[in-house]
Amino acid sequence: MAQHFLLSAKFRDFSWQGLYDLTEEEAYQEFCAIRFAENDGHAFCPHCGCCDAYALKTRRVFKCGACKKQFSATSKTIFADRKLPFKKLLIAIALFAMPSCGLNTVDFSADLNVQYKTAFVLAQKLREFMRKHNEGLELGGAVAVDGSQWGGFIRPKNVRKEPTDHFKVPYTNPKREKYAVAIREKRQNGKVKVFIGHEQKIGPQVVYATIYGGTEVHTDAGAWWNDFEVEYDHHVINHRTQFTSPEACTNTVESFFAHMEKIQQEYGAIAKQQFEGFVFEGAWRLNHAKATRNERFRGLVAAVAMSGESRMRGYWGRY
Repeated sequence: MAQHFLLSAKFRDFSWQGLYDLTEEEAYQEFCAIRFAENDGHAFCPHCGCCDAYALKTRRVFKCGACKKQFSATSKTIFADRKLPFKKLLIAIALFAMPSCGLNTVDFSADLNVQYKTAFVLAQKLREFMRKHNEGLELGGAVAVDGSQWGGFIRPKNVRKEPTDHFKVPYTNPKREKYAVAIREKRQNGKVKVFIGHEQKIGPQVVYATIYGGTEVHTDAGAWWNDFEVEYDHHVINHRTQFTSPEACTNTVESFFAHMEKIQQEYGAIAKQQFEGFVFEGAWRLNHAKATRNERFRGLVAAVAMSGESRMRGYWGRY
């Protein structure tokens, strides 16, 4: 029997001890090496893109030889104006990237030994990058499409006078509901791309905008997918009679929503205002499920360093 990837030595290629043993200067050099990897570790200007930059001796700042502007290793990144030392930044990214089902903010702040507010903003900045990563994702080949409704549940009264379905009116509020649509490649370890809306009709809209005509598309028997027969090679599975068939199967995309339920258990509850970030986080984690620990860490550091400034910058100064 073949060994699972998560149990293999290849997966265990990251050393926490090595990260904690870094000095602050070594952590800074490591961050710069990953941040400026496109230029072989040498700094380039985030303002004009010029590679002719040199480091000032008095502080950790570079100066561009072309536009003469000064910049740091975190300029134009989600870590702009950060207060945490570089060693803690690397540890924070590693802590956030490793778990398969996420890391709640209370544990995040405790492991980093920072205030809850600091951990909250840092996690939201990373989720903001994951949203940008999702938007730029391109899918290919046959795909499976499915949607899921989240939120809107209203806690019923203590005494129930008659049997009712707590997932129907009046125990749900449509204004508080969110609808997530996921498109996932049918191949093994296929990538998943997600979209968020307030009603089911966004499903066909995002599919038409994302998937080329003539593509093989698998869905369930929901009425909102019926028009796909005109545009796509549409395969339908009726879940009232079977879970899968040789002609159609949506288990690959449904596994994403099963993964989201595990993530929700980790966080306990997901507020409506933060729902989108958690869905994009779930998609990123599933897309990197077969990446080694070091690939997740270095990939996330490199990607967030090139994703631009965050909307969460100065968050607690505004609220």
